[in-house]
Amino acid sequence: GAFASLFSGLALVASCLCVYFGIHLDLASRKDVLQSLFCGLCLNFFCIWFLTSLAKFSLTWKLQHWEGKRVEILGAAFPPLPEAWQELELFFRMVDLNANGSIDEEEASKMVEQFLGQGSKLSIEGWKQLLQELDSDKNGEISLHELQTLRAEYARKAGWW
Repeated sequence: GAFASLFSGLALVASCLCVYFGIHLDLASRKDVLQSLFCGLCLNFFCIWFLTSLAKFSLTWKLQHWEGKRVEILGAAFPPLPEAWQELELFFRMVDLNANGSIDEEEASKMVEQFLGQGSKLSIEGWKQLLQELDSDKNGEISLHELQTLRAEYARKAGWW
């Protein structure tokens, strides 16, 4: 954006000044001046391209691995949620049938039945095991924050970031 434009402008001015002083220092060889101008411009282009690519990569990586507070701007989260987080949130909204922000035993049982077919039920032992793994605040329900925390912990252990 603005930083890349400013940097490219400064690099262009610097290369023009180098060429100008180079011409005054060596008026005898016009061919050498044109070669140095071409090499200087190519080098500046490569440096600008490399630095902007590096800046884009680091900014994208930082935004995708953002763990700080997200701000809601015009209905969209900033920094934007990575696709995997959006899929997790969509899955949570599909399972949270009453839209109260948490999954209780009844909703989890309906999810198991929906995904595994009719007649499949979540056992009480299975629900207790889910709560033991996921329910960090011990309120008997699973929140989106608890799922996101579990995913982030797994990602760190797996070496994703």
